[in-house]
Amino acid sequence: MPNFRPVFTNRLVRPVRTKPTLTLSPNVMAPTRHVDVVFEGGATLGAAYIGSLNLMERARIGFSRIAGNSAGAITAVLVGAGYRAAEVEWLMSNVSNPRVARPANLQPSLQPIDFMDLLDIPRVSQISQQTMRKTQLWKALKGSVVDQVLRTPVPIIRTRTQMTNDIMSGLVNVIGSRVAATFDRPLRDMLAPILQFLPTTTPRLSDLSLFDETAGLRTAFADSAWQLIATNFPLFLMSTNFLHEGGVFEGEKFRTTIDGLLRARVGSGGPVQFRDLNVPMAIIAYDFGTKARVIYSTVTHPTMEVAEAVRRSMSIPLLWQPRKRDPFNSGNASTETIVDGGLASNFPIWLFTAVGDEYWPPASIDPSRPTIGLSLDETKAAPLNWNASSGKFAIRNHPSPPHVDFWTVVRPVLVAKLKEAGLAVPNEASISAELDDLTYLKVIFGAFGADKEQIMRKEIVTQLMSGKEFYDVVIPVLGFHGFDFSVNSDRDDIDAIAERGFLAARDALSKRVGGQAILQNPGGFPSPY
Repeated sequence: MPNFRPVFTNRLVRPVRTKPTLTLSPNVMAPTRHVDVVFEGGATLGAAYIGSLNLMERARIGFSRIAGNSAGAITAVLVGAGYRAAEVEWLMSNVSNPRVARPANLQPSLQPIDFMDLLDIPRVSQISQQTMRKTQLWKALKGSVVDQVLRTPVPIIRTRTQMTNDIMSGLVNVIGSRVAATFDRPLRDMLAPILQFLPTTTPRLSDLSLFDETAGLRTAFADSAWQLIATNFPLFLMSTNFLHEGGVFEGEKFRTTIDGLLRARVGSGGPVQFRDLNVPMAIIAYDFGTKARVIYSTVTHPTMEVAEAVRRSMSIPLLWQPRKRDPFNSGNASTETIVDGGLASNFPIWLFTAVGDEYWPPASIDPSRPTIGLSLDETKAAPLNWNASSGKFAIRNHPSPPHVDFWTVVRPVLVAKLKEAGLAVPNEASISAELDDLTYLKVIFGAFGADKEQIMRKEIVTQLMSGKEFYDVVIPVLGFHGFDFSVNSDRDDIDAIAERGFLAARDALSKRVGGQAILQNPGGFPSPY
């Protein structure tokens, strides 16, 4: 099936830069300093972490504890599984000419991830029978539509009265109307028992013995008709998944992708569990049932599948289906609804304070160890002195703060996915217009980038990290958008956003915290992008 790419009307044109391909050195110098690190959630904006990892590895910074949420959880578990920075970059660069040549030690089966594949709009065959039969359309097809069919008269079958009148009319032609009138009543009385097999009223389909039991026929008809309608009206299919499964996308492709990457590196012979990772890990999710955050960690969930924990952490409400069962919290499977940890803590830096000690192996806790927090700010521009590549999209300054208009990104991505699935109508303008009319899509995607912690972020971080050696790496990603799932399919795009992560980390780690800086010679780390 061909891959369709979104066509953006607000995309900027960047000056052409010469970008050499780099070869991964087989020898990486051992870290000289270890830190605790947390990665904030931010959907595809998390591609910026590629550059930050690159800088930290070059600076010989290793990780003692790692935490993350949503997109940050993806980066966290790949690093925790032992992937090097250049390997992560290659895997995240779905282009024909990546900056980094394919690392020789990656398994041949591993290929770069196409972020667009992670938006798995369900096919009709993937909608469960249970979900299909919950819909009002299916109920209408099974009930009122079939009822209308069964109310259809069967004109070829005559009633007793109609047949009697036909016979009497025939007699009038034979014996005349006056004679027939004389014998009208006796003849009708005689015909009554003879024609007793005929119905007294015009029968309908539902009166016939063939339709005495219609339940099976109704169900089969409703199933077939629903599937036909869903095949031809993709937005109905999308709405069905949204209304009855809790998300526009299924998210299964996401889980299997992470699972494959972890298995390839850790090689445990089965699903990779928290206890299999090289570095203690903590991943954030949110439980709608208890209205509380959930922390999946090396200590609290040692035998949990890491890929499943990441899948839960990235279950952005209404976009990806929530996870509805959590067999890891008790002996019995429950019906909890687990979603993106961003609802509780998108930047869980608190895990590296005394409050979070319960989630880590005691031997891994060291309050004097430096902490690095990597976060994303899509309202902040890259400083001019960076001379960085421009963002991908045009900026809107009103209403403030400056931002990328979300719908000009979301709509082309959805159109491309519908076309890829073979569901969209040939006229792209028509499907775009239909999307424009779906207010609920605009509402949920509009809330997509909302960060509830951002308003008080500075105050929260200042209080939590007071007295600690904390390096705050805020990556300015104005000009990019978290729902641009095509960002890693263009060399300029993936390099430009990774460059932001590299330069932000270089600047932040060069600042003195408590009289010292992790990065002593920032001039020795020129941007490779």
